[in-house]
Amino acid sequence: MKSMLWIYTWHVCQAIEFLLGFSLLLTIFAAYDINTRNLHCVNCLAIGLCVTLGHLTFGRYTGGGMNPANVLSVAAIFDV
Repeated sequence: MKSMLWIYTWHVCQAIEFLLGFSLLLTIFAAYDINTRNLHCVNCLAIGLCVTLGHLTFGRYTGGGMNPANVLSVAAIFDV
């Protein structure tokens, strides 16, 4: 059985990694907004859950690095 990794082109993997990175960045900015008063533990939990869900959902396809430059560099080096 062929791995799911080879079904997707590097364009699709780049888009997935961009969305993962954007969701992590958005979560960090929302967690540490200066206009809200949250507990520090809740902020860390939100960021940790975002990273965990990103790795669990798309780690199988792109490695779940949450960094679009990572996918682009690997695709360029190995000529995928």
